[in-house]
Amino acid sequence: MGAKYTSKDKPDFSAMSAGEKVKWFLFYYKWLLILAIGVLAFILFAVLTGGKKKETVLNLLAVNGIQEEDETIWDGFLTTHGFEPGKQEVTLNTNLAYQGGMGVMDAYSIPSMATILNAGGADVFLSDEDCFEAMGSLGAFTPISELFPGDEAKEYEDRFVYVEMDPDADPYISDTETAVNGKYARGIRLNKDSLVYQALMYPTEVDIIVALPVSAENALLGKEFIIELLK
Repeated sequence: MGAKYTSKDKPDFSAMSAGEKVKWFLFYYKWLLILAIGVLAFILFAVLTGGKKKETVLNLLAVNGIQEEDETIWDGFLTTHGFEPGKQEVTLNTNLAYQGGMGVMDAYSIPSMATILNAGGADVFLSDEDCFEAMGSLGAFTPISELFPGDEAKEYEDRFVYVEMDPDADPYISDTETAVNGKYARGIRLNKDSLVYQALMYPTEVDIIVALPVSAENALLGKEFIIELLK
């Protein structure tokens, strides 16, 4: 087709078949057509995604987690708390990995976690025990004595996870909490039938800790979500 048509061609359309007309048009206007299709696709994408964009009501940070396969897994929670799954959603961040503080990615993930937690970008935190202890020792999580005051904590106390606070980090220690062997309760271990495992976010052989970040923007709903995970 490149040899047949040149920029000087002035074809006689009356003598061309329908197929030849199409080839001629594509030869001279291919890139213009591609551009037009691209613009149209972008506009269509913007309209469709913009019209269906959901409001985020809760942000989860799941370190070393896997994106949930069932997007409806949190619909029951949303409905119970007065939200419409078609309009609101629980978002999940599984982009960060933690390798015990020794991995190459930890140089990126540790400050990223700290930034997200301090900025209120996570309402619920999930990780294995090593990562939980690393961030918890810096005072990143709400004391269990504040999350579940008084008798509220009794139901979960056998699953409390304690961390030793790093004195160099000037961590927040509440007047309501009491140290146990020099450590403070800041997280709760999930049962293996928790929704987190049902959503295949973590393998069942990994013990996952849930905690409420100190700077959570949606702390009240975050607490309700944690209760849902602890059932």
